[in-house]
Amino acid sequence: MNDSNTREDMQRNSGFPARPMTIEALEQVRAKNSQRGRAICEDALSTINGLRQDQYGNPEDTFKQIAALWEAYLGAKVTPPMVADMMCLLKIAREQGGQGKKDNMVDLIGYAALGASMRGYDA
Repeated sequence: MNDSNTREDMQRNSGFPARPMTIEALEQVRAKNSQRGRAICEDALSTINGLRQDQYGNPEDTFKQIAALWEAYLGAKVTPPMVADMMCLLKIAREQGGQGKKDNMVDLIGYAALGASMRGYDA
């Protein structure tokens, strides 16, 4: 460990509290995170079933068109669920590339849900 990375610096930069949290504090954090996660999932659901569908039409039809275009370009088989997978990867790359924002996560959840639906997965 060099001088610029003391234990205190590592603790402070880790995002973890310096002292153990009480059960009540942990439950508050869990509830807040659950609310955030639920809100983001609700945003994704309303986006794919509302705004985006109104703008672009049925996502399954759009993904079929995208798959056909990518298949012709790549010279390899591409299915609509694969389009959903690759769109998820695009959103992950944006997050990892330092362009992180809520929209990426909302879209990622939406693409994952569409891919699951196209594969016939039950809720």
